[in-house]
Amino acid sequence: MAKSYSLAAYLIRIKNKTTHSNVSLDEFQIDGLDIFDVFFNYFEERQAASTTDNVEEKLLRVQNYQADDKLRLIKGNFETGEYGIRSDFYNIETQELTIHRELTDAELLPFYFLLSLSQHTQEGIIILQRFHTHGIKT
Repeated sequence: MAKSYSLAAYLIRIKNKTTHSNVSLDEFQIDGLDIFDVFFNYFEERQAASTTDNVEEKLLRVQNYQADDKLRLIKGNFETGEYGIRSDFYNIETQELTIHRELTDAELLPFYFLLSLSQHTQEGIIILQRFHTHGIKT
């Protein structure tokens, strides 16, 4: 069976709660940081330490990323996986068990992302890679 990869694009808008109108992405501020800096800091934090969802038993981390301040682009790779299941890995060529997975082990799948948050516009875009039914959106 062929591997099924795809890209999903999502529009990013920020709406003013009072006027219900979209605001320019570079004008939006959180603690003195515009939205590009907020995302940049998030990627920094996720690269330094993963985040876990103990209810869904999922892990998310940033494997690597590159940022271009002038173009306001961030691209890289997330890694995500589920934990909470014991299992064995079986090598189909040697026909032997190779690894035993414990409850606290997560198999990490890599997913590419590209974030563009141009100045003087009310819309940005994030592109996320998917693999079969797997992805990082949910």
